[in-house]
Amino acid sequence: MAYSGNNDDIGKRDKTDVISSHTLEVKIEDAKRVKAALRQMNGTFIGRKYPLNNGTSIVGRDPGLDITIQDNSVSRRHAELIYDNNTLQIVDLKSTNGTFLNDKPVKNASASHGDLIRFGNILFKVIPPGDIESIFHDELHNLANLDGLTGTYNRKYILNYLEGEIKRCGQLNLPLSLIIFDLDHFKKVNDVHGHLAGDYVLKETVRLMKEKVLRASDTLGRYGGEEFCVILSESAVKTATDVAERLRAAVATHHFSFNDKKIPVTISAGVAQMSSETSSSSELIDEADKLLYKAKEGGRNRVCR
Repeated sequence: MAYSGNNDDIGKRDKTDVISSHTLEVKIEDAKRVKAALRQMNGTFIGRKYPLNNGTSIVGRDPGLDITIQDNSVSRRHAELIYDNNTLQIVDLKSTNGTFLNDKPVKNASASHGDLIRFGNILFKVIPPGDIESIFHDELHNLANLDGLTGTYNRKYILNYLEGEIKRCGQLNLPLSLIIFDLDHFKKVNDVHGHLAGDYVLKETVRLMKEKVLRASDTLGRYGGEEFCVILSESAVKTATDVAERLRAAVATHHFSFNDKKIPVTISAGVAQMSSETSSSSELIDEADKLLYKAKEGGRNRVCR
């Protein structure tokens, strides 16, 4: 069917937006500050970036290394990297599955920016400092792994990370705890104040927790809707319960206000610790979820362990 509008209508539809060059300038300045890094090109955590610091770094599966790769094809201490702002020296540490540079096995070799390095099955690209392409890949990584509304990790990332931490902590006989919490009567917030207010409450809750309560080692993610997870690696249930209680108190005492209207907000939480019988993330999540339900039944605005 032919378009029946006039030329003015066409002009309005085809009008080019005028934008400021400030956004591009900011991106370029951000790129200038990017350090050299290894970018993971495959595996569960594809897109993750590991900065290269001057001096020697150890790569392997063991926790506490400079670059820890959660994959069983990688040896516990797989390779040594020596970086000097220009050249990257790779030394294989007698790994089981080998170290490869541009798909050729190496024992001791020099890599340049843009080269591909493989430890076992996990492939990395050497990213030069000041590379604007790195900003682009960071944004792709964020799109794949971060929740669009709150900016914290999404469900997919949290499940993958928790699965890896269960294996790691189990192998090393380390404690691991999980907090699952959600916002009490969140539907009422949306019904009374509107969905924009609900979005504000979710984002403000995440900001509050990141800035005021959670430790650097804690991993927060949005599990779904108004429900969130906190993974506390190498933390026993008592420590996790203390963290959960601080989360609860911080939310209960915070002043949530949207369009000059105060919104009362509280959370309920369940806290579970991995046991010797825990074999998967779903088992630990189920246990924490049952405790969350118990907190809800007990009157909300409380923590159960």
